[in-house]
Amino acid sequence: VARRLEESNEKLRKTQRQLINSEKLAALGVFSSGLAHEIGNPITSISALVQLMNRDVRKAYQDGTSEHLEKKCNLVLEQVERVSHILDKMRELTHSKILVKEKIEIVSVLEDALERIKMEMHSSNVKILTHVQEKDLFVFVLRTQLRQVFSNILLNAFDSMGKEGNLNINVFREDNKVVISFQDSGCGIEGEEPERVLEPFYTTKMKKGLGLSVSYSIIQSFGGDIAIQSKKNHGTTVTVKLPVVKGG
Repeated sequence: VARRLEESNEKLRKTQRQLINSEKLAALGVFSSGLAHEIGNPITSISALVQLMNRDVRKAYQDGTSEHLEKKCNLVLEQVERVSHILDKMRELTHSKILVKEKIEIVSVLEDALERIKMEMHSSNVKILTHVQEKDLFVFVLRTQLRQVFSNILLNAFDSMGKEGNLNINVFREDNKVVISFQDSGCGIEGEEPERVLEPFYTTKMKKGLGLSVSYSIIQSFGGDIAIQSKKNHGTTVTVKLPVVKGG
């Protein structure tokens, strides 16, 4: 009896944490939408001004002494582009909330996310092995949000492994769920509660904890779940489960 009572209390505590996190993430979504808009305007102005400065530098120094100034201007532009890329991701995530869910073949979304990550991580020697045990598994989701979830998980795996490692991705059906498992050979998560990285702003060695907490909220909104198993210096496994659309 005491054991069942303790298990019930633990479930209640977990549900309470999830509710609190959901409220935090809902507020974060509203805040992010406004923040992306407010930061986007000055970033656009800075980019335009630096490009004008770069052009003026080339005109003013025809003897070649402008090279170091041009390099500095180009460095500023690179950082501006990085911020713009982050803002685009924020806009994509918040804007997609007003779209309609659709029936999607899940492997196609995974392949799309993998192609994007491979382009970003072209200098990495990480080996990716994908095993699809059953094809034509459909889920009812927002494509842009699900792709963002996969991208966040993949980026964390690459960050954990560094320049080299192995990433095994398994896709299979388990009862009425489709399961996507990402198993990396990275440094793992320090501490005894790896699933706490799904909480907003929880600090670990994984560089994108906020991305994972947002991902968790998205998957929950699709009726699914995310689980994390990790051991320091032995890698991390992130498992995503989503309901399979009945009838194919």
